[in-house]
Amino acid sequence: MPIVRQILLDSDAGLLPYLSQQLQTQSFSDFKAEFGFHVDEYCTQVVSNENLLEIQTVLLLTLNLAIVIDSQTPLDEATSHALEFQELLDTQIIIWSQNNEKLFKPISEIKGTLSKLSEIPYHGGYLPGFEIRSQFSLTYSAGTLQHSKSNELTKESKSN
Repeated sequence: MPIVRQILLDSDAGLLPYLSQQLQTQSFSDFKAEFGFHVDEYCTQVVSNENLLEIQTVLLLTLNLAIVIDSQTPLDEATSHALEFQELLDTQIIIWSQNNEKLFKPISEIKGTLSKLSEIPYHGGYLPGFEIRSQFSLTYSAGTLQHSKSNELTKESKSN
């Protein structure tokens, strides 16, 4: 399985299954949410060590969430609930990144936005709620290559 699929979709260690499980826990029991993601940009870079070239990929992901609020909840309280949800979710993403062996470094920053309370699509209808966007980068190894002697000679002759 390609590395990016493992990081995002693997049933044991992937981000999306992990978040789906977390949304079912007691911490999130007061919230009803749906989510999806997209990649805003990516960067592939080569890092050279003695005999190896390591290919690293950095994905800038945006996680889009819709959370539903009870229509009887006052606006201030609903906004507080949405911020609490975002804080809990960001914490779970950070914990996941710290425990994921495939990442070079844990996520160090999540940028989030919270929409105004509005009617959002939910299970084929519209309910009052918020749209939350969380944006962060994942850096992982996409593979390694061994230096060949001819490439090393070529590099040395070009630098002279």
